[in-house]
Amino acid sequence: MTSARTVAVISQIPPPVHGSTMMTLTLLEALRANKWVPILIERRFSRTVGEVGRIKISKVLRIGVLLARLASVWLVSRPPVVVFFITNRPGSFLVDVLLMSLLRLRRRPIIGYVHTLGFHDLAERNGVWRLLVGYLLGSLSSCICLSPALEADVSPWVRGSLLSIPNALAVEAEERASSVPIDDGAVRPFTVLFLSNMLREKGVADFIDIAGKVSSEHTDSQFVVAGAESAEYTVAIVEELALTAELGPSTRVLGPIGQDDKWRLLAQADLLIFPSKYKYEAQPLTILESLASGTPVVAYAIGGIVDVLGNQDGSHIVPIGDTRAAADFAISLAKDPLRRMSASNSARFRYKKTYSFATYSARWDQALRESLASD
Repeated sequence: MTSARTVAVISQIPPPVHGSTMMTLTLLEALRANKWVPILIERRFSRTVGEVGRIKISKVLRIGVLLARLASVWLVSRPPVVVFFITNRPGSFLVDVLLMSLLRLRRRPIIGYVHTLGFHDLAERNGVWRLLVGYLLGSLSSCICLSPALEADVSPWVRGSLLSIPNALAVEAEERASSVPIDDGAVRPFTVLFLSNMLREKGVADFIDIAGKVSSEHTDSQFVVAGAESAEYTVAIVEELALTAELGPSTRVLGPIGQDDKWRLLAQADLLIFPSKYKYEAQPLTILESLASGTPVVAYAIGGIVDVLGNQDGSHIVPIGDTRAAADFAISLAKDPLRRMSASNSARFRYKKTYSFATYSARWDQALRESLASD
């Protein structure tokens, strides 16, 4: 038997490195900070981002191992509550339905943790999928989303309580973000950063288009592209796009980078441009990392990004695909150093007020207490 403060967590930690695996680590850290005792039931089907969504025999075989692990923890150790990271990819979603069938064997709180959009799309496939979505989400005693935008995607089926707890950075990441380099007084070009996978849906081509518009009106600018390559957009292809846009030596295409380089680039950048068109974009950690570093952000108004930025001071959202509006915001910062400084301070303030680890940890502690109290 486990203690009254034991929490089962169904999710995956890195690898691969993406939003939900990183937030699993942050959640485990937050639980321990509040004296909860988490037990991770790891649903590992992929070790690289490229494997995500691909059907493999080895993945099918792991389903049995996962069910056995869950049965051992949930039915034998019997923790009083479980936090269940729910997924929307069809294959993983069907596994979630199986896991839910096992969880329902005990009448204990089941907290769903939603890090994505797309449940409406699943339900629209046909009547069977609609029933499965209703079964999974309707079985939750409570559902925690990242923002109101994600709440709207699941609210038709959730019967329990529904609330939002925004993402946060882990303590170590917050410390890295606050380690601002000493200003040596050197005059540098206005620096604009793209930090994401180099994919069409993540907007790398849009970034080059925006950069071309900025460069034509503010020549003392430089642009940096960092992120994993894809078959469609390699470093060489993006470099060719930059040459076509007449950006020349003002653009550096770095490809994949490590953690040290990421934080250095964020600290040196005057603006992060996040032109993602990914239809299931939720609450990218890159945007939070940028705000915590004091780097303003301009992004397309999609998914949960609208709730994070919302045209607050220090950030800006523009319609999807409106590269002109994104460029205009960048140019306004480039031409006004005082506004740039104000935007940087506002970005840090917004992160600390809404997205800090301390706030995230306190919200989860309250959610768990309320869930157990209402049981």
